[in-house]
Formats: sequence, C-alpha cells, structure tokens
Amino acid sequence: MSGTFAAHAHRQLDALWTALHREPPPASARDLVSSMMGSWGSSPVPKAPPWPSDIGDDGSPFEFSVAFAKGAPDVRFLVEAQGGRDWASVTDAALRLNDLFVARGADTSRLELVRDLVVPSADHLRDERVTLWHTASLEPGPIRVKLYFNPNVRGADQAVSLVRRVFERLGVPRAWPTVEEAFRRLRTTEMFLFSLDLARTDSARIKVYLHPEGATADDLESAARLAPRAIAGEIREFCRAMTGSDGPYLRRTPASRLPSFYMAFTRDDPAPSDVTMQVPIRFYVPDDRVARDRISGYLRARALDPSPYERAVDALAARPLEGGRGLNAWVSLRAGSSPPLVTVYFAAELYRPLDAIEPLDAARSRGGSSPDAVSP
Repeated sequence: MSGTFAAHAHRQLDALWTALHREPPPASARDLVSSMMGSWGSSPVPKAPPWPSDIGDDGSPFEFSVAFAKGAPDVRFLVEAQGGRDWASVTDAALRLNDLFVARGADTSRLELVRDLVVPSADHLRDERVTLWHTASLEPGPIRVKLYFNPNVRGADQAVSLVRRVFERLGVPRAWPTVEEAFRRLRTTEMFLFSLDLARTDSARIKVYLHPEGATADDLESAARLAPRAIAGEIREFCRAMTGSDGPYLRRTPASRLPSFYMAFTRDDPAPSDVTMQVPIRFYVPDDRVARDRISGYLRARALDPSPYERAVDALAARPLEGGRGLNAWVSLRAGSSPPLVTVYFAAELYRPLDAIEPLDAARSRGGSSPDAVSP
C-alpha cells in the first residue's frame, strides 16, 4: 500500500461520504479524521504494521463504520493511536488524544475515575492486545466520542473483578447483577472490550462486550431479553441471516471470530439501555460479494433501504468483492427498535484482505473441508 496513513484514510472518507451523502465530506469531518491520526498519519504505510492493531485482521489501526437506520446514515471513525512499537508508547499516544476531544467538547471526568484500573503500570500489565481505542461520529454537530478499554489488561482472571470495580466507581453498581445474569445465560465471563462515552450527561453510556464461545442463536436471544425493549426473535434471526446458521458459534482462532454481545447502561439503571449483537461476518462468508448480499437482504427485510449501504461498499472496494473477504468486517444490530439500527464496519485493508474461500458446503460435497471456511 503506497502513500501515508492519512492519505488512505481520506481516500476512504471521500469515497464513503460521497456515496452516502451525494457530496464531498465537510471540512469538519476531514479535520477530525486528521486530528485523530495525529502526527503518525503523515507517515508512509510500511510493508508491515509497526504496532499490529486488533482493529484490523491485517493490523490496520483504523476503520470506518456506518450506522444505518431511519434518516441519514451516521459515519464513524475508529482509531488506535500509534506511538511506537510497545504498549506503553501506544497507550501514551492514546491518552494524549483525549486532550483533542476535550478541546472539542468531550468530557473525560469518568475516565479519570477509573484510569488507574484500566491503564496499569508495566508491573501489572498482562495483556497487550488492545491498548485504548477511540471512535467518533464524523457527522456535523457536538462531538460524540467513545473510548474502549481492554478488560483483560491485568489478566483474564482479573477481568470480571476489574469491570465490577469500574461499575462501582462510575456509580452504576445496580447494573452489575444484570451483567452476571448475561454471564449465566451465555455461559461465559469472557469479555473482549469495555467502553464509555466521553460525556457527562444522563444518557452517557458504559458498555460491556462479551465473547460467548459456544453460544447458539437461542442463547443470544435469551440474553437479549434482558433489555426492556427486546423484540422476540430479533437476535436469533439476525444471527441466522449473518452467519447462515443457528450456531453454536465457536472460537477456532483468533478470538475475534466469535460474535460479540454487548450491553449498554446509563445512570444507575439495572436494566440495559440497549443490547447489541455484533457478528464478524468476514468469517462466515466465502467473499465480500456474499457478505454484501446478506447485509443488503437483511436491511431490506427490516424495511431499511439497502442502496446507501450498497453504494458505500462499492465505493470502498479497491478490489473485486469476490476476490477477498474482510472489507465487510463486522455487522451489528442494536436490538429493540423497528426499523432497527444496523451498523457495518469497513476494514481499512492497509496491508492485505483475507483470502476468498470456498463455501464450506461445496468443500463438504467433495468429501473434504475448508479450514478457513468458519461455519458454526
């Protein structure tokens, strides 16, 4: 990939925004993307990532996503700040990025309440896979930004106690039994991410992201019923539509091949404000053409116009859709509204896409199997 990190991001932004809004992105969106990348954005993209990020399967440190619902699509930008080749320098870069958001109206007071827990010293660091990630809406208006932490940063055996202490410090202890009930229904305590809105309002959220290995669509449907506005069958049908099966959904390797189930809480309400199901669709399809067809079909079935999404994926594709998989990286459904909120996450593919694979059923028909055709 030639050019700089920022040049690639701006090419994607221009293509995506124009496809969705029929006009170039506003200066505010371009400026926010540049600012979130900082000085490293002007660096040439090397042959291999200096700090391989878990954001992209190929180590790319950023991605765009689009939330589709009633009204105009919402374009967002996710980044893992780059600062060197070790966890400490990358984390320092991420913490400095908070100053940018504060200058634009964000609030980091809740972060400061838990910073000593989620940003440990080197002596207590056990998991370097995720440092701190930031995502921000690029739509005009007041800044909307979210910060992600790694709950396993002090070790997977400490994750549950760490997140429980975060809930207590942030003043939402009554929500913790709901998280424990989700653990029970999904038969897991494995958490991938924890996030909080950098805002100081009654609607500011905290989110817990679970990786329920071995869960079925019915298990996920059961957990979704913890949300007051749950729609019967919604999560089950979404899982079927995106994965092609009812599960169980197995890890294989890496962990990101598992669907992610997450709950958001506001204030000290014991019930989640919303529940979201996120599927790594790239591991359940042979190529991006099939992913596009599944996503378009689901949007259409839920009374959402698929044409904005289709324009977006066509504009971002730097290769034939059937030539690889992963441009459509994740698809999420926020449950409980009709029409729903469906978000598609588009990989940067700075280094390489995942190879296209033969559908598992075709391999089975020859009496063999395709190890990369991840099907539950």
